[in-house]
Amino acid sequence: EFSRVVGEKFNANDYAKYSKLQMSQVVPVLIDLANKGFIAYDIEDELVTVKPRLMEHILSSAGKIDYDVLQFNSNSEDGVNGTINLLNNELALKGVSRIILSDSQDVKIFPAEKLVTIKKDRDFTFGGMVKAGKLSFYGKEYYFHYDPFIIDLLNVDSVSFYADSFEPEPNGEFTLVRVKNVLEKVTGTLEIDEPNNKSGIQTVMRDGKKYGRYPQYPKFNSAQESYVFYDRGDIQKGAYKRDKFYYKSDPFTIDSLDNFTNAGLTFSGTLMSGGIFPDIREPLTLQHDYALGFVRETGDGGLPLYGKKAKFANTLKLDHAGLHGDGDFAYLTTIAKSKDLYFTPDTTYGVADTLYNGAATSATMKVPNVHASNVFLRFEPAQDVLLAKQLEKPMVMYDGMAFLHGK
Repeated sequence: EFSRVVGEKFNANDYAKYSKLQMSQVVPVLIDLANKGFIAYDIEDELVTVKPRLMEHILSSAGKIDYDVLQFNSNSEDGVNGTINLLNNELALKGVSRIILSDSQDVKIFPAEKLVTIKKDRDFTFGGMVKAGKLSFYGKEYYFHYDPFIIDLLNVDSVSFYADSFEPEPNGEFTLVRVKNVLEKVTGTLEIDEPNNKSGIQTVMRDGKKYGRYPQYPKFNSAQESYVFYDRGDIQKGAYKRDKFYYKSDPFTIDSLDNFTNAGLTFSGTLMSGGIFPDIREPLTLQHDYALGFVRETGDGGLPLYGKKAKFANTLKLDHAGLHGDGDFAYLTTIAKSKDLYFTPDTTYGVADTLYNGAATSATMKVPNVHASNVFLRFEPAQDVLLAKQLEKPMVMYDGMAFLHGK
């Protein structure tokens, strides 16, 4: 049937009679169809020839064959929409503000400088932003492969994420919230959909409802290690410099980018804390403040702090407040308990609920016993200085025979 219709010729006058329209109404329609490649129209002979594109469009619209939604709309300010390189036949298109690769999988491209270079077989290269569901990629170089329907992430600066809000709005709906951290130095691929489902119309029925046949798409495959940095100025005043303090993520795959859950935003890897603690192997997950971080126990023995100058035990947290913990801080003969101590590469500080000094006094190292509650602490490892400052009551010294007001 397809081959019989393609190439068929008929007279425009006959089509006008069949449509019960005047020729003046029919001609603009035929010219528009010819411009779109559906037919060939000979104006002088008033002869119409059906092209393969017409039947492909009809069958794809009926869902009988796969198709794509790929369209390049050029709106160039200087009137030059495109330039073809006669050496390699590459077409540089200007004024392309947006390209929809898959509306069903929510994958869109926003080219940098509105420039796209189209290559053989509908492959093309570009820079700029790619939106894939809850992820946005920002980079200088991408390569879109049409047949396998994937994008190679050749030079991507960062990937940002959106998460579902933990609490609903007053109307009961959950909104999307931007995650405070981005993933940097990213390489890999973005799989848009099954290569035979570029249209995204293939569906299956489950429990009386219609679902996409391939809900696992889009997929983000990270090929090498990528990084999360915490050097923003609003995190401990920029104390975590990116050359020493960072999270190194293992290669990973995230699927269902348009509908993954908050729990799905998980990366395995290692925190390099710039000498605060030994390297910490712990998965990075979404925290309640919409930052990527973790909550982990140190174990009974605790973790050495700044080499072996001090020690911290109990619960360690990483989020948008930085690296902090709830537990016991020990330095020389001093032990302090705090619900929230903050650790930066050159300082540990926070409020201690209790402080004891002299607990480990021996015959060779006699120090005064000190007991305090609700004191401010600051430890500067490079100077080997521990500061304790009274916030309310004075510190009790020498078994109650003296009281220290101040620091």
